[in-house]
Amino acid sequence: MQLQRKLGRPTWVYGAKLRFFSVASDEWQDAKKKGPQEVGAFYTNITKKFIVCFGWHFDYKNSDQEWVEVGPETWADINDTTGLSDEEVEKRKAYFQDLRKRASPEDWHGDQDYTLQDRPDTSQAPSSDVHVPVLLTYLLFPALQANVEAYEEKMKALDVVPDDAPAFHKALANAAAFMQPLCDLTAKKFGAAVTMLVVLPVDNGAIEMRSVFSGKTSGLVPKTYPEFDPLGFDALQQSYVNFGHHVFSKADCDLRVLHAMETKDGDSDQYEDDATPAAGTASGSRNRPFDGASSLSLNNPATSLLGHHANPTPDGAFSFSLTIYCSNTG
Repeated sequence: MQLQRKLGRPTWVYGAKLRFFSVASDEWQDAKKKGPQEVGAFYTNITKKFIVCFGWHFDYKNSDQEWVEVGPETWADINDTTGLSDEEVEKRKAYFQDLRKRASPEDWHGDQDYTLQDRPDTSQAPSSDVHVPVLLTYLLFPALQANVEAYEEKMKALDVVPDDAPAFHKALANAAAFMQPLCDLTAKKFGAAVTMLVVLPVDNGAIEMRSVFSGKTSGLVPKTYPEFDPLGFDALQQSYVNFGHHVFSKADCDLRVLHAMETKDGDSDQYEDDATPAAGTASGSRNRPFDGASSLSLNNPATSLLGHHANPTPDGAFSFSLTIYCSNTG
């Protein structure tokens, strides 16, 4: 008796292709726990690895073949088009986009959702090209102007040098607004993975470390430095906090203690800001990362190119360390 085929589209993932995707199941689960951005990076990287294992223009829908495991250094630059004709570049681009979409059910669902939209409503006349912009300008410009003025005031405040405990801690609350962009700019300038560390007395007089990162490992699920080597980073922050205890005296720490009523110019003793960092992954008087760490992926982070430790300012402001790791190019 002939078996009846099940309803629905038959899967193209079978045989050696099924084993290929099964090998990456743990990394897929890891990416899914971290969020949509990591899931998107996983889909892109698994597509690159698939092309290396099965070849460009492989008929993945109808064919199957055995494959050999490869590392990230093999597939990281799969989209390099140096020396290829314009026709081949376009073919590879289209093939990559199609395969990337097949590997991502979210992309497929969004594509179908767009195709099945209801037809546009024609019961009302289209909006005027003049009336709508004028009306929106009239309604929204005052709010925009207020936002611009608030932003300019905020930028001016960043240039003010703190001179007491409330001012220092207000500056610390706003630090991520310029520390993270500076970290990203340094990484882009040198083509490097960058870690920026700050150790200083905080509002209760304890010595703590703050950190920002730019640069992630290559792989299906890219990781920042603390995610890649949590034990090593834990040792680093313990050492750097210990260094801070030798930089700042007890008198320096006492000057930073933020008492409830010791505010300046009527400011509240609690500072809230959009750039205030989230709670850190490390507890106690050790480390809290600034808000976020952007990704500038390097294939082979290697030797330390630059390490600089600034001396503390006369009033014991803070100790700052910038370390750049760049890839060995031979």
